[in-house]
Amino acid sequence: MSEAQTSQRPNIIFYLTEKQRADTCGCFGQKLATTPILDELAQQGVKFNQAFATLAAPVAMKATLLTGQDLTKTKCFKNLSKLPKDTKTLASFAQEQGYETAFIGSWQLGTDSKSNLDKSVALNDRGGFSQFWRGAHDLKATSSLTKGGFVYDEQGNKVEFAGYRSDCLTDMALEFLDKRDSSKPFFMTMCYSEPTAKTQEQIKKEKAEADVKIKEKVDEIIKEQSITSIPKMEELRYQVNFDYLNNLLAYDSPSEEVEELFAKTSSALDIQVLTSNQRRNFQVYLAQCYKIDQNLGKLVAKLKEQGLYDNTVIVFTSLSANNFGCRNNDKNFNGFDDGARSAHDNSSHVPLVIGGGYIKSAKSIDELVSLESLAKTAAKLMSNHCSCTDALLGEDLLALDPNNTNEDKELYYQISESRVGRALRTSKYLFAVNAPKLNGTEAYSATAYVDDYMYDIKNDDIEINSLVYALNYKEIREQLRTRLIELIQEREQSTVTIEPRVRAKIENDNDVSEGYREGELDEDY
Repeated sequence: MSEAQTSQRPNIIFYLTEKQRADTCGCFGQKLATTPILDELAQQGVKFNQAFATLAAPVAMKATLLTGQDLTKTKCFKNLSKLPKDTKTLASFAQEQGYETAFIGSWQLGTDSKSNLDKSVALNDRGGFSQFWRGAHDLKATSSLTKGGFVYDEQGNKVEFAGYRSDCLTDMALEFLDKRDSSKPFFMTMCYSEPTAKTQEQIKKEKAEADVKIKEKVDEIIKEQSITSIPKMEELRYQVNFDYLNNLLAYDSPSEEVEELFAKTSSALDIQVLTSNQRRNFQVYLAQCYKIDQNLGKLVAKLKEQGLYDNTVIVFTSLSANNFGCRNNDKNFNGFDDGARSAHDNSSHVPLVIGGGYIKSAKSIDELVSLESLAKTAAKLMSNHCSCTDALLGEDLLALDPNNTNEDKELYYQISESRVGRALRTSKYLFAVNAPKLNGTEAYSATAYVDDYMYDIKNDDIEINSLVYALNYKEIREQLRTRLIELIQEREQSTVTIEPRVRAKIENDNDVSEGYREGELDEDY
């Protein structure tokens, strides 16, 4: 490919976060100044107001986003997944089109063994990112959020860093911009692990340390005050225990200064209704989102400094949203989850902005869109809209017209890790099914499903009242069931059955206008 041809094509940056809800961003309704840089990109670029991560497991979504293929082809359906060797990726396509490639961050698609997580990703397991590389199998295995760690370079050498993780990863991206081949356009993917909760191991360790400190503090006060009354001792233990555990958060704070910026936050409505004691966690969560945005600002500034911004497309999104533990608590849960793995809005509604100087006209898209379309969208930019990209999943998102919204649009979900499931989202309804006897960490597809949950989105925007048993929605459920069977056949070439979920007999329960009591199933299910 000639230099003249490659110079006409934009540089493309995938700026990927993980478990970031759309409502953390000012451009999607957050009232606090969490994302001023992204908000500016959205104002001059294309903002997608109804974007969803339709591969419910973040690793599965990443695999599809970087290949344009779905779960049944990538086989990446859980943590510890490995792309098949012959998988054509966006990185390999980019190099064919004359692009230089770079990857920075958490790869997650190169090993199926936990023992390899702190080791270098082999060259043939990097999904075509054979050039600049500052990556790890899993950043949580090689670093902490605030205390640094290490990644590996393209030669497999360890690259250590100290400080706040997203700051250091962004510095590596700036390093690439300084070193890149200026005769070529580039495709750079940045995969942050933030905003992120602490690992279960970290939380258990902190809890054990707190228990020791609680006992020491109680013993000290009892001795100082000569307390002999057993009731007073118990009251003291309760108060000290509360004081210590109240300060044990599920999220690490970037800093007290940054955290204080969001002291006036209140949790989103779904979190308030469906969980408890999350306000402080949500405050720290927003602080992490703010740090991600500040690093986006560093990247934009560097692009402008080098005169690259006007020919660059920046795709900002997250691999999943975050339900803060209010989903996957039902009896149909069968696998693993840490806040993302369902088709619910608060698990899958993510920010999506395509901006940068190359985008010349601002648009706000209200149509339902899936992140599965990002590979095709990027590939068309790389190839001047070559028909060779037509086989990739989804649509060209930049071709959508804000004045011609498709109200009949459907999104197809593949749900794994938390359960083996599929789902259909329309502008009016969310309908999901699952395979009850299969574990979502062991399988990703089935031939027989049953109804799992259903919501009337227009009348229940936080998806709290499931209609999977409601008699007055029976006909609509049947229509959605039939359509989902068709979609599974179209997408996976698999013939399946979906059966209604049978409700256990409940005496004196004649009210069909309400939903159902979670998990009341016949023994067969």
